[in-house]
Amino acid sequence: MPESRLLILNKNESEIQNMAEYFGDSGYSVISCTEYSEALDYVSGKKHRPDLVIFEMDILNRDSYEMMDRIRHHSDVPMIVISRDSRLDSQLYAYSKKIDDYIVKPIPFPLLEAHVEAILRRSDDRILSVERAGALSVDYEGRKIYLN
Repeated sequence: MPESRLLILNKNESEIQNMAEYFGDSGYSVISCTEYSEALDYVSGKKHRPDLVIFEMDILNRDSYEMMDRIRHHSDVPMIVISRDSRLDSQLYAYSKKIDDYIVKPIPFPLLEAHVEAILRRSDDRILSVERAGALSVDYEGRKIYLN
């Protein structure tokens, strides 16, 4: 799905760099954040809103769950959570935060890309309020116009 904008939220900069390089080479526009506040600026529309969030969750970190709530408060952007926590209760709790997918690490990038593409295909069908023409994006629902 070229030209889709992904937001990668991860505290580990080397993991962000590897993931951003992979998805950039696959034709995605990638935004990366290590701080929750910056990610919220993107999902709330203060900066260029992403089409999907890949959220690397810290194990047993309640701040991560709070962040999911805050993202959902501002946006219904599709969200994939990646975590080393494979416990069922953790996964179910994350899904209760209205995420779209929960993936246990490690995950090969091509498989992660398949998850991203599947979610974007479904969300493209329901989000028709944003139109893109080259570098110009018009968000009818948010009443905003973006260049680049």
